[in-house]
Amino acid sequence: MVLNVYFGESHAGKNNITQLFYSENSKKFKGNKVITQTFEDDFVSIPIGDIDFKENYLRLDSFNQKEDFSIVKLEVACGEEVLLAIHGKDMKSYINNTKKISCEWKEDELVCQSKSTDPMIIMKKSFSEIIQKHNFIKNEISRIVMIFVYCVLDKSRLDSYYIIYILRWMARIYLRI
Repeated sequence: MVLNVYFGESHAGKNNITQLFYSENSKKFKGNKVITQTFEDDFVSIPIGDIDFKENYLRLDSFNQKEDFSIVKLEVACGEEVLLAIHGKDMKSYINNTKKISCEWKEDELVCQSKSTDPMIIMKKSFSEIIQKHNFIKNEISRIVMIFVYCVLDKSRLDSYYIIYILRWMARIYLRI
């Protein structure tokens, strides 16, 4: 699973770095819980498969230059399948705070003026939760369907307490996120 960040302009020819911090506390992000990616041009892909989104807040340090930039879209993808796409103007509801940066929402992009080489966009817990929910739907719903099909094909298992227990367990997990 990856978080794709689409910028509204080219940043080619520069040493560009994006960092994604994750923490159980929205105020204390530590360096050992960070994913760092370099990028060229107007796109960066950050691998996020190892993050527990149910427990962690995210902080996006999207650009390491002291200059203006814009974010057109954040996209969570699993392989070729896009699980979630949030366009610039819709990011406003997922941003908790910003530091060393000022942001404006214009049309379909988040326009940012960096005040240092370390601009920070701190996301609300709801951003992590929506990633968790879409990831669950992608991975677990197919398992539930497979169990149901298995039960229908083998009618002797349809009344099985074990199968019903598994379906209830999966439903409880889904309802908690």
